[in-house]
Amino acid sequence: DEDASVGDAESSPRKGNSGQRVVIEFGDGWTYGLAVKEIRREGDGSVIVLHHRPGFDLAEDGQSATHTHHPHQTMKGVPHFRLPNVVVWEML
Repeated sequence: DEDASVGDAESSPRKGNSGQRVVIEFGDGWTYGLAVKEIRREGDGSVIVLHHRPGFDLAEDGQSATHTHHPHQTMKGVPHFRLPNVVVWEML
């Protein structure tokens, strides 16, 4: 019911920081950054809840992904997800 990425890596539950992105690296070299709304633990893994639809569908076997919008391209290969560390600075 949510737009999210589910993985087996452990991550601390928290709200997403302003500007925080999960980076998806597709098998064909495309990269995509998606805004993080929340991270939570479920079972032995983590769920990264997104602020919006990801713009692609993952194949049932996980071996490719297809854009849900233009250019409707299928990207072969297993996508990898990274959650870079984010530091938020406030100007005083």
